[in-house]
Amino acid sequence: SEMGGMPVTSIGEFCFNGGYGHSIGDIYDFPHPNKENNNKITKVTVPSSVKTICAEAFSFMESLNEVVLNVGLELIDEFAFANCPKLAQLNLPDSLVTFEFTAVDVTPVTELVFGSNLKSIDITNFDDFYVKRLVQDYVPLAVQTLTT
Repeated sequence: SEMGGMPVTSIGEFCFNGGYGHSIGDIYDFPHPNKENNNKITKVTVPSSVKTICAEAFSFMESLNEVVLNVGLELIDEFAFANCPKLAQLNLPDSLVTFEFTAVDVTPVTELVFGSNLKSIDITNFDDFYVKRLVQDYVPLAVQTLTT
């Protein structure tokens, strides 16, 4: 996809955040200006031109229940889909190289499908022991770094 004739390669921090706009440490200082509209979004399709989903890009989206991640995506940063109470499944594309496990923190993901080229998974800050165990048992063979 393009904006103003330029390819979209990244979805920026807090871009579609349904909660707060910026954080200072653990303190959120003001509501996101599009909070009401962002919380009405139920499905997101990330175009293949996007390589990076930045921190908290889709966090706190109350209605988000489906995410389509296309081949081309390489990094999902911390808390990208955190606190999305209706998001239960996430299929990670084969192009994904790094997945910060806090990307789905406090989100009821019950099915996480890994792409075959994933090389780095950080589950250090993920609280759910069952999910940690599941990830450790079923990570793709290409993973070179599993931080626990």
